[in-house]
Amino acid sequence: MADVVSLLRGYTGAWTTEALEPLLVKFTEDKGIKLGQLAQPLRAALTGSNASPGIYEVMWVLGKDECIGRLEDAMAGKNSVKAAPVVEEKAAPKPEAKKKGGGGDKPAAAAGEQAEFTKLDIRVGLLTKTWHHPESDKLWCEEIDVGEPTPRQVCSGLRAFYTEEQFKAGRKVVVVCNLKPAKMAGFESAGMVLCAANAEHTKVHYFTLYVTTLLTLLYYSTLLLY
Repeated sequence: MADVVSLLRGYTGAWTTEALEPLLVKFTEDKGIKLGQLAQPLRAALTGSNASPGIYEVMWVLGKDECIGRLEDAMAGKNSVKAAPVVEEKAAPKPEAKKKGGGGDKPAAAAGEQAEFTKLDIRVGLLTKTWHHPESDKLWCEEIDVGEPTPRQVCSGLRAFYTEEQFKAGRKVVVVCNLKPAKMAGFESAGMVLCAANAEHTKVHYFTLYVTTLLTLLYYSTLLLY
């Protein structure tokens, strides 16, 4: 994983799914390993789950700095997100022979063909409390009401882009809720605030109630999850 961190630190190209895929594919080819042997532990280190969206989409929405930070924290054991062990790939089961009669010409839908982005649990949430992270000048700590019995605690890297007035209780944000809790500078975050940024990452905007569909979210050229 340390080699991946070095790779990402030295990478200066576009941070998009289209650019990240060949970057990681070439890395695995140079190392003589299969892509799955890298993607599984990498996905687990970044999200705490092996059932998250595709690794390129995860890296795209997290952003370069967040990916590097999470990988370093996971390697140092500073958060609860651990890289999953590499497992051997099993051969796919052989398809069953067609039964005679019944007009079974149409092939059955292959398992696991659900579009990756549809696996995200995205909800509109209400900020009920926000405060500066005591150990980081880049992070906001917040409690967000997403329709559960108690508000979720989430940590967001938005201090450089929003003042206390702009990121105060009462604002609505869009939250990704089905990620494993992960500690960010010692604060356990149980979700991510979904934002859009320009290519230079000099402007970042969190989505509001008016962005109500996933298709609208995906319209933006760059997505970041914090």
